[in-house]
Amino acid sequence: MKENAKIHWCLILILFFSFLIRRWNLDTNPAGFFCDEASMGVDALSILKTGRDHHGEFLPLFFKGFNYDNTSPFQVYLTVPVVALLGLNESAVRIVPVFWSIVELLVFFLLLKEFIPPSFALLGTFLLSISPWHFHLSRINMGDYYSWTLLTLLGYFFLVKALKQPKSFWFFLCAFFLGLGSYSYTPARLITPLIFGLAILIVLAKRCFKTAFFMVFIYTVVLIPFINFHLTDPHSFQRIKDTMGIDIKNRIVLNQPEESSSHHFLTKYVLHFPDTFLFEKGDADFPCQFIRRHSIAGLGLLYPYQKWLILTGLGWLLLRLLTKKDLRLVFILFLLLLFPIADSLTNDKTPFATRSYLGVLPFHLLIAFGFFGIYQVLLKFLKPTLALILVFSFFFLLALNSGTALLQHFWINPLTTSDFWGWQYGPRDTMKYFLANKNNYDDLYLSGEFNAPEIFLKFYDPENTCQNKCQIGDFWRNPPILNPQRRQLFSLSPEYLVNSGLKSRFLVKNTLYYPNGKIAFLIGEVVK
Repeated sequence: MKENAKIHWCLILILFFSFLIRRWNLDTNPAGFFCDEASMGVDALSILKTGRDHHGEFLPLFFKGFNYDNTSPFQVYLTVPVVALLGLNESAVRIVPVFWSIVELLVFFLLLKEFIPPSFALLGTFLLSISPWHFHLSRINMGDYYSWTLLTLLGYFFLVKALKQPKSFWFFLCAFFLGLGSYSYTPARLITPLIFGLAILIVLAKRCFKTAFFMVFIYTVVLIPFINFHLTDPHSFQRIKDTMGIDIKNRIVLNQPEESSSHHFLTKYVLHFPDTFLFEKGDADFPCQFIRRHSIAGLGLLYPYQKWLILTGLGWLLLRLLTKKDLRLVFILFLLLLFPIADSLTNDKTPFATRSYLGVLPFHLLIAFGFFGIYQVLLKFLKPTLALILVFSFFFLLALNSGTALLQHFWINPLTTSDFWGWQYGPRDTMKYFLANKNNYDDLYLSGEFNAPEIFLKFYDPENTCQNKCQIGDFWRNPPILNPQRRQLFSLSPEYLVNSGLKSRFLVKNTLYYPNGKIAFLIGEVVK
């Protein structure tokens, strides 16, 4: 078998394996389905049926998330054909980032192949496929992380191609995809223009002035709808205000940091690089972090041994930059410095794996370079065949250890990440019970113990077969919802039931348990 054929078959196997582990238990792990994911599905179904989102807006550029979150068009429009094919369910919503993450792995391989031999590009691609950071965020549709990194990677890949073989088409694609990147995840609206600016500087350094002007023109044209939206929609900066504490409308801003903004930014920026965040605890277990759905509990975002590969890869990159004057590598250094910026501007005191997800690209590029750098050092002392055997044996042991750790922690992740500060398990099974028993009751109340609980009524009962009997409600509403004259069913957490003072009168009909065996919700009636 020819060498190229072997590489291609190995790449296909890696992509197939990556798809399988991402598709595995997609609807049940994470255990729960967050409101942002449900909103994607509801909007996709609404666009499919009516051409309008569930707020009634016709083919919007950005979708109204909760509190005017301006959800990326990619999240919804790419979900529409999948919902048409598979129906409205958790797997249909989550399979979208799974698919595009596989495309990203392919582009990642092609990019690596521009710098290092294909066999080492395969190693780097496989390690990205089992990265806790990439694996976790490519299995959820809570934010538009996947198109942010994919579009950035495509922009960089075509820039690399253009600088190697100067063709207008490559430069066009670079500007086009980086322009599209601004429409993705909210942090991209700040970061992507900076990345494009670097691309232009690199092109200018090559004294390609007409090409730089051409790229700016294409980039600007792509951004015209984006600019128009932000100039005309009064809520377009609402999410920025919420996370950064910018008082756009002279209203009180909550969650302000105690220290100066510059000190807060620098402190948080630095937190993205130490072992605690990257190699030990990740996002879910980071000290003082209470949200547990942004990474896999018990794992860092990267594996501990990869720190040394990253440092080796960084050394290899700097050496090549100095000796070969390869300006294409500056892009990776820039991404490495840039990835924490958007997250560091927010008021949260701990780093988020989601807002800094762009870092998954430079770190794994350096990991691949690290393996190749080790091989080049070994060549100085050993024969090529022996050096290759040693490197691949080393890789095999590390990959086996990494894959085992990933799957072990993935399997037990629901035990600690299913409650309110995790994936908010409960709405699916509650609605399943409600719909099965709707004819026996006048009112069926899902308690508001979830983020934006109303969206689950639309997601799990899109045809409104419950005929508006299924509602969101609690005992402290004014006017009160508890009505002895009506047949009523409630889904409540044990804590809520105790605080209500009605525990002694609550007749339990069904009990929902978290994956760790703890009672999540009690479904029942309040008797006289």
